[in-house]
Amino acid sequence: MNRFRLASIVLFLTSCCASFPAQGNQKAVQIWTSGFGPTKDVRVRTPRFVWQVWPDGDAHITGSTMLINGRKVNANYDEKKRELSYESAEPLAPGTYEVLAKVKVDNWANFEKKWSVKISSETISPNATISPDAMAAIAEYNRIRKAHGFEPCQLDNGFAMSAAAHTNYLFLNREGGHYEQEGKPGFTGTEPADRVSLFGHVGSSFEVVSMGGRSAADGVRGLWDAPYHRISMMKPGPGIVGASFKDQFFTMDGDGTSVDGTFVSPPDGGQLVPVLWHNREVPDPTRNFDDATKDLGYPIVMNVYGKDIKELKILESHVTTNAGKEIPKYELSSKNDENLHNSVILIPKKPLASGTTYSVTLKVQDNNGKIYDKAWKFTTQ
Repeated sequence: MNRFRLASIVLFLTSCCASFPAQGNQKAVQIWTSGFGPTKDVRVRTPRFVWQVWPDGDAHITGSTMLINGRKVNANYDEKKRELSYESAEPLAPGTYEVLAKVKVDNWANFEKKWSVKISSETISPNATISPDAMAAIAEYNRIRKAHGFEPCQLDNGFAMSAAAHTNYLFLNREGGHYEQEGKPGFTGTEPADRVSLFGHVGSSFEVVSMGGRSAADGVRGLWDAPYHRISMMKPGPGIVGASFKDQFFTMDGDGTSVDGTFVSPPDGGQLVPVLWHNREVPDPTRNFDDATKDLGYPIVMNVYGKDIKELKILESHVTTNAGKEIPKYELSSKNDENLHNSVILIPKKPLASGTTYSVTLKVQDNNGKIYDKAWKFTTQ
């Protein structure tokens, strides 16, 4: 059974906007930007240069270019990902690179972004960090995602390297958690954001860490069972991940894509759902309930994705057997848990019965007043 040292770390980037005033018959244009980079020293020779940018309203990006050290490169704008990006097919030499990214909106309004990045002489080959354990972890993660109807995640070299670096730090120092201390063996970056940036990632990310698992796949399952960790792992759209396992220490770094809607776990029609969850998660999701024990029923999670959702409150919830018996449970939302924003958690107070189908109904309301209803069933092992 995994022992969790710290809840998953999730990094979100704040968006900002820039405007171009109306000119003649052309209406004013506004764009939004979030991540760009990499902007720090990186330890990969083929970094991915990215500017996350998109227009407001019904405007469209109609042209884009990127120059690196004054030379135009074959950058592409992805409307779905909302980013202009370029990755060199050949390794770049160590040194400083000046980046100029430009986009044109509706064939007339021009915007640009400048930054620099230094490629360290102490680079690492991605192949050195992608082990069979790492691939087994990603396969298990995608197996779980498929059962939930989520799109698969692809291996990302940068995340594979940052996960391997942190797992090695945990192994060398025989400790758990997300933070590293400079001067200790294996140090690469104090926080997860420092490490993923070091290996070339730009944008939001998550990190989940465990210790005590018998394998990489066991690490994934244990993290998914823990509700705080599961929340950050269950973005339904396509994503990128990297993972590493070494002598019970496991790290997964990644990024996913949110899709507007309501998503639940266990999924509708889910089979062989565990009956028991032994709570070793930190922070403890039941810390505000004095009567909570460590042996609980399997947690139920709902994520709601949509515009400007910052809080959810539970209006009504039920977990029942086929016979209509109501299951006592703990309800967690942003109203009683500072770690929750667009998610709610139901935790049965006692282990569930085996081979039993349970019905769940949840009615929640967001900070904008919108109500979300969901009813589904799952069956235990």
